[in-house]
Amino acid sequence: MPNEAEGRKVALAAFLAVLFYRLQDDKCRAARQRLSRETVRDGSGAMFELVAPRYDFVNNVISLGLHRGWKRTAVDAALKPFLVASSERAELQVLDLATGTADLAIDIAQRYGSYVKQVVAVDPCSRMLDIASRKLARAQVSDKVLLVKGVAEELPQEWTNRFDVCIIGFGVRNFADRKKGLCEVWRVLKKAEASTATPTDPVSRLVVLEITEPRGRSIAAPIARFFLRTCVPLLGALFSLRLREYCYLQRSARLFPPLDEFLEAMRDECCLETIRAQRLAPFGLGPALIIAKPAPKQASVEAAALAPEDAFVNSSATPSRSSTDAPWHVESAPRNDERDASGVAPPSSVVA
Repeated sequence: MPNEAEGRKVALAAFLAVLFYRLQDDKCRAARQRLSRETVRDGSGAMFELVAPRYDFVNNVISLGLHRGWKRTAVDAALKPFLVASSERAELQVLDLATGTADLAIDIAQRYGSYVKQVVAVDPCSRMLDIASRKLARAQVSDKVLLVKGVAEELPQEWTNRFDVCIIGFGVRNFADRKKGLCEVWRVLKKAEASTATPTDPVSRLVVLEITEPRGRSIAAPIARFFLRTCVPLLGALFSLRLREYCYLQRSARLFPPLDEFLEAMRDECCLETIRAQRLAPFGLGPALIIAKPAPKQASVEAAALAPEDAFVNSSATPSRSSTDAPWHVESAPRNDERDASGVAPPSSVVA
């Protein structure tokens, strides 16, 4: 029967497509075999090595494409105040922490490139940075964005008081030591001098975009919690074949502290004073957008590494690190034009 033969062909084509989809990424399969013999911390760079090839595609699926608008809103909140406050053309230094595949860095370079001197995009995952490098080349902004491999908890000492803006998109949940990472953000942001500071002139600011589980009593909150707890892991597993990693996403969002507790801990433990905090969707849904500025120094910032348990420590990811998260391994990711004819990148600089 023709219809039966056609059905067999369709079934065979579907089977081959699934098989190819499952096996086409040899590097990812090799990484799984290597990392299966190691202890991989949830949220670490090693974990994201496994989901990197389909990370952007799955983000589009599980956010229904809304993440692009959220990121544009975060970029505008980070940069527009400097343009309004200054009559001269700014030359801003921007730090994009946990950059992933550099969506935020690319948007900053494309829309605010004439006001930004450099965007330094940091991530602990080598494969994410490789993908980011290719995206930068396609967007023709490689000259404006510097990719750096590293972790938020141990930024280079020479970055102290360097940056006008630090932006973190969906990355704070993944910090191994949330308090130490945000204290490092305070250190690298520029500080106002008491004699020159004015309320209308922003010296520096931190912008955090983060997904948290809705805790409100609105009608939509249970639906959002169901989607985050059930649909996100299933969709992530379906399109990336990585169930554990997308179960971690919903678990980390559920364990993230309530917004008011997080803002209080930022202020008391990390000297980051909130300017504004809001949800980017009605009924208390959508990710949280937090805008903060560095407050005067307190002893808690200096002693961040020795701090007792608090709102950050209790809710942070397991503090153990994978080998790819070594804080001393901060290196510049190669750009496309730095590769030789064989496609191999030259050795990168290592910052102690």
